[in-house]
Amino acid sequence: VAPFFYIQKLLEKNPKVFADIGCGINFFKNFIPEIYGIDWDVHPNVDEVAFFNNAYSNAHTNSFDCAMSINSIHFISLKDINKQLTNFSNIIKPGGRGFVALNVKRMIERTDEEDIIPGDQLSSYIKQQVDQALPNVLSYDDYIHNELDEYMNGNIRVVFEKEKWYGSN
Repeated sequence: VAPFFYIQKLLEKNPKVFADIGCGINFFKNFIPEIYGIDWDVHPNVDEVAFFNNAYSNAHTNSFDCAMSINSIHFISLKDINKQLTNFSNIIKPGGRGFVALNVKRMIERTDEEDIIPGDQLSSYIKQQVDQALPNVLSYDDYIHNELDEYMNGNIRVVFEKEKWYGSN
């Protein structure tokens, strides 16, 4: 139920091109027929087999009206949060929206020991990284507890709107 609350924030923009990065079996296609599922693993419901990284982001700059990534772009080190969120924002058109859910335990598992953030500073560190990467955060929910969740339910959930660019062509 929880992801639908956040996804509704994206649907308010009436997106024509809506990407689900790391869609897995493309579950949300059952509810949002126009969703375009992208995953590194081949599955009959996946629209594009691709791995989300810097190269993908650069090749798809401003490609989607809205995008979401639920528990899939967090397989990174804590020190790479800002970079990964910037890559994610990059694929969204100016004025579009994004939703990302991150599992903190997964990021810690991929973080070198010298880069680990002490538990009492973890929430503020992640919030700082999110704010730097995504200046127009509409919703930020932090579910970090003393015991980090073993399950992939998204400890951090962010909805943001990408700034419109008003420059001349």
